[in-house]
Amino acid sequence: MKFLLGLHPRFIPLGLSLGLAPLSALAAAKIPLEDFFRKPQIVQPSISPDGKTIAYAVHDDKDKDQDDYGLALLNLETMESTGLKIVDKSTFPNFWLDDSQHLLINSGRGRAIYDLKTKKSHTFNPGEFFSILSERRDQPGLLNVYFYEGDESLRAGPAAINPARDKPSLSGAINQRYNIVKWISAPKGETRFYGTDWRGNFRLACMYLDKTLRYFYRATEADEWEMLPLDAYDDNFLGFADDPSKIYIVHRGSDDPAAAVYLYDVKNRTFGEKLWSEPEFSMTEAGLQRSRQDGRVIGITYLKDRSVTLWTDPALQTVQDEINAKLPGRTNEIADRDDHDQLFLVHSYADRSPAVYYLYNRAKKKFSALPDPYPWLRKAELQPMQVIRFKTRDGLKLQGYLTLPKPAADGAKPPLVVLAHGGPW
Repeated sequence: MKFLLGLHPRFIPLGLSLGLAPLSALAAAKIPLEDFFRKPQIVQPSISPDGKTIAYAVHDDKDKDQDDYGLALLNLETMESTGLKIVDKSTFPNFWLDDSQHLLINSGRGRAIYDLKTKKSHTFNPGEFFSILSERRDQPGLLNVYFYEGDESLRAGPAAINPARDKPSLSGAINQRYNIVKWISAPKGETRFYGTDWRGNFRLACMYLDKTLRYFYRATEADEWEMLPLDAYDDNFLGFADDPSKIYIVHRGSDDPAAAVYLYDVKNRTFGEKLWSEPEFSMTEAGLQRSRQDGRVIGITYLKDRSVTLWTDPALQTVQDEINAKLPGRTNEIADRDDHDQLFLVHSYADRSPAVYYLYNRAKKKFSALPDPYPWLRKAELQPMQVIRFKTRDGLKLQGYLTLPKPAADGAKPPLVVLAHGGPW
């Protein structure tokens, strides 16, 4: 089934004004309480691998309470933009394919591939319950997916699909999984997750087996799965190393005050060098940064009081330093970049300044702002946030964030709002 994306009237004005603007301060204004719960104006920006187009979703302000977004595409060469939307369905960009010509999108109708040249999209596997894991760089145009159980007649498991393949229209033929190129072999057990390397090969699986969570590994998709002697409850898989016999594991050694990132040798079944660690912060939620050209690990992002990125690539660290110098006193995350590391999407925020996105041109040393996601929130009206630390009854150190309201004119105590991360349990 194919369908067209047409211009959506409510998004045309936004689309025409999506050109980049210079950095500027926002005027102070009194903020109604409901504005803190409004949907952001833009979400999920991403830059095409060739650096020519930015895609993001723009909120339809007609109904502020609805999750109603349309797709916006900004051509960075002509500075022309287009607002697109599938009729009556929110549309979000997912990720760009390597050719920069096709964008994977999500909508209320399912997944689709949008072609920038033809301005048409092609839906695939409508009504199916599946997750998209990655693209296959070793087989351009294919996607890695995991199919969940639909009914007893449908096979579940990992597979490589061709999303551009048309559904057969033979009379009486029903095949919902018509675009599967190949099923991927799976180890025994109940699936928790799969890990694919930079090229898109399935090389790690986390499975429930015999009431225990286990890791299975293989060097290539042609090899047999081997169970690793790791405790998958405590040892977190972070990613594949450049050496195919090694993987990154977040592990807490006997002398470690907190979980650290180790290089694990799958051939010898041993932990090697400790690569990254923080004495007061666990690296459990860390993420690896990779080269867009060859998949090399070039840095790591993790959480302390705020998000931190350590670049092992000197050129990327220089870019990070330039961004931080231009936007001081803020957390500045490189949310996306082109394949040549010349254009960078920067996600920038501070305690009194809601997140905004900037485009940084490395060659021109130029910053430009994308439309403000929260134009109704004004910095001068927001209170500073402070980091607090305290010990629990059993001695565990915890961290939180405290924002105190302005004193009331009549001296009354304000209400306390508690946002419990991941709980309480």
